Amino acid sequence: MFKRYLLYLFAITIFTVSCGDDNSTSPEPDPLETTSVYVTNEGNFSDGNGSVTSYDPADKSSLKNAFEDANNRPLAGIIQSAHVDGDRMYLVINSANKIEVVDKESMESLGTIEMSVSPTAIEVIDDETAFATTLDYQADIDSISVLDLSSMEETGQRIGVGNSPRDIVRVGDQIYVTNNGSGYGNTISIIDAESNSVEQTIEVGTGPSQMVVDNEDRIWIVCNGRVSYDESTEDVPGSIYLLDGQTGQILNFIESDDIVASSGYKYRLALNIEDARGYLLNNGISMIDMNDVTLSDDKLIDRAFNAIGYLGPEQRIYVGQSNGYSQPGQALLYDLEGAAVDSFAAGIAPNGFHFVNEN
Repeated sequence: MFKRYLLYLFAITIFTVSCGDDNSTSPEPDPLETTSVYVTNEGNFSDGNGSVTSYDPADKSSLKNAFEDANNRPLAGIIQSAHVDGDRMYLVINSANKIEVVDKESMESLGTIEMSVSPTAIEVIDDETAFATTLDYQADIDSISVLDLSSMEETGQRIGVGNSPRDIVRVGDQIYVTNNGSGYGNTISIIDAESNSVEQTIEVGTGPSQMVVDNEDRIWIVCNGRVSYDESTEDVPGSIYLLDGQTGQILNFIESDDIVASSGYKYRLALNIEDARGYLLNNGISMIDMNDVTLSDDKLIDRAFNAIGYLGPEQRIYVGQSNGYSQPGQALLYDLEGAAVDSFAAGIAPNGFHFVNEN
């Protein structure tokens, strides 16, 4: 079986392991020997042809339809987001109102969580419970659906949040949810994991979408702004907000006309913790100094992409290039100076990169 391993995008974590026993004198394996990459490809909404592409950075081999090959069936929907916890990978399929649960090593199906409304993201709370952000166009308010991971079913419990919730992350006992509001929202709901209730709502920039948690439990929130589609309104630029994940306090922010507005839900930020750099999709790639929370004046790469990730052991920036919703896309690799070094074929509309080491 062609194995691949995955880690969630909107937060990128690298695990390192030893392959010898206590008495072994063998050196630890090269991280690239055990690290693999998954690319989630959104697919076309009407065709429901989302897919997962796997890639081995050590030998440069790839598998274009990893889920389909492992299970002899397609995903049958479009991928909104993905998340890995423990040995499981969760593929959030919003067009088909379901979450596919697979083994993160083999991609073999472990079950399907059928959702009553469209899910957008998932966060695992413990071995038995997960929260899924959902969109319900017939309800007065959108909500979090509480999931039973043992039975792989919705419990029926819901936690009301803001309009069009997009991303969800956990820091300690607090759960954070971005309320995008289709580009008109500007709040974050903070849920207490003990009581399953919203304990605080804070204001951030327009159109909050992706969140990334760093090694200091700080949450980097990408606010996409708002795109104007007629002459009566103007674009609202994007912004970056930095929160203390333990307290929910706003630590800093970047509000700049240089952060372009973006419509829809897009993973725009990847963090290079070692060098304290953030890489932001911004009609190209702009760099963020994570120490003083500033945006670079010049772009590292002056070319538009649709997804971004960073693989630390390889010191490579991965980006996804979409060719629309009818043709397969492409993944490209760049070094830290912005030079292209490799590429491989992806599926339709790549929207996320995920990295993980072998257990």
